Amino acid sequence: MTTLIPSLKDDEQSIVARLDSIESILQKYMNDDYIRYVRKILASYFRLINIYLEEGRISPAFVFSEVKDSISRDIIELLFVDGPLNTSQITDRLKNRRGTSSRRIVRERLQNLVEKGIVDCLEKKNCIALKLFPTI
Repeated sequence: MTTLIPSLKDDEQSIVARLDSIESILQKYMNDDYIRYVRKILASYFRLINIYLEEGRISPAFVFSEVKDSISRDIIELLFVDGPLNTSQITDRLKNRRGTSSRRIVRERLQNLVEKGIVDCLEKKNCIALKLFPTI
């Protein structure tokens, strides 16, 4: 019986040490900025789920309903389907889709989409990617 008591004390100290470690890790990640970030992600997912339930599909036109310009909507659709594209690739694909396209107009629309927070530049030189989490 005497050999059991020191073992229990060792186990208790080990458990307390582990709990202290877990608490310090949780404290690190439970600050206000982290909680806001997680809430924003969850809200975006719930918004996408609601769109899917209401429409039966998720289209960039539904997700980014604030974009009214048809060229910008086409750019978003291209990035949504094809992934990261540079300005020349977007211009060429828009030309195939719409019959005409101007590199200058594409650059202007892309800049506008970047300013709205819908599109992110992956590299400084014309590389564009659609954001996964639209602002709500």
